[in-house]
Amino acid sequence: MRALIAPVCHASAVRQNPFHRLGALRRCNGGGLALLSKVSPPPGKVVKIVAVARSDEHVFNLEGGGGTRSGQPLRSAAYYTLNSEGQVHSALIGTETLSLVIYRGEPDQNISFEVVDAAPASEAL
Repeated sequence: MRALIAPVCHASAVRQNPFHRLGALRRCNGGGLALLSKVSPPPGKVVKIVAVARSDEHVFNLEGGGGTRSGQPLRSAAYYTLNSEGQVHSALIGTETLSLVIYRGEPDQNISFEVVDAAPASEAL
């Protein structure tokens, strides 16, 4: 909890692309980052994200969440995910998703962020 009450040195609102928006708060001296991430895939598409955690990453899904290749929500979609430092992880997002993401130190190294066609439900299984 210490990371959440330290002074904030920088606040920003960033628009990376039409399907992903960020608003961020960064602590002084590289002590972490908290951001709201909103992913809005267009109809019939899925946003596919692959990344490596450069520090512990805590993800709290506030709306929406992970899905299948066909864009359907996962039955077991978690409200909280921890990606430990060094972990390669991915997400398929087929519905509008809002997440609070808190990094202990540096943010993820993004390997890919792409918008792909959703697979027909029979192929996604």
